Amino acid sequence: MSEEKTVTFRGVCTIHCESGTEGALWAFQDERFMHIPVNPDAFLVCVKCQRSWNKARGDKEPEGRCPPGTHEWQNDHPDGLSSYNGLHILHCGDVLTIFDKADSKKILWNEAKRKLAVVDHAQWGVRDPGVRLVGSKRKVSIRKWEKWFVYGFPAELTLGLDSLLDWEKHSRIPAEEELKKLGRA
Repeated sequence: MSEEKTVTFRGVCTIHCESGTEGALWAFQDERFMHIPVNPDAFLVCVKCQRSWNKARGDKEPEGRCPPGTHEWQNDHPDGLSSYNGLHILHCGDVLTIFDKADSKKILWNEAKRKLAVVDHAQWGVRDPGVRLVGSKRKVSIRKWEKWFVYGFPAELTLGLDSLLDWEKHSRIPAEEELKKLGRA
């Protein structure tokens, strides 16, 4: 594969964690894999007691802190879900541009001009919420960085060489197949 090839996605900054016990990873979600509709009966939550129910599975209404028959169920994912096929954990060498939520043309963070490694040790540890921005002469507070990721600020991600090789090897074909099924190819 040529080092000249670049792949860039538009989407949002996010924080990814599987179980919550291993800390979290700085990540990016491709917008094409967001807001995927789900069965409205699959993910229900009671607004009074926060009990979950997958009615689509045929399960009986669960008991909870609400007396039987008094739950107030609503769809827990009215805007749909995001797919793992659009999730990119940030790695050293990736180039990230973060935009303002109110003005999508206003750039808040961009190291693309210098082609530097943007993120190194992208783990957001439970005790040490640190991020090390490699090669950047610009300082950014950890609070600001967290805000961009926690609140899903719009972003553009250009895969670095390691991420590009990994994406080509493991993720590109399943992602393209899912986009075709969703009618978003």
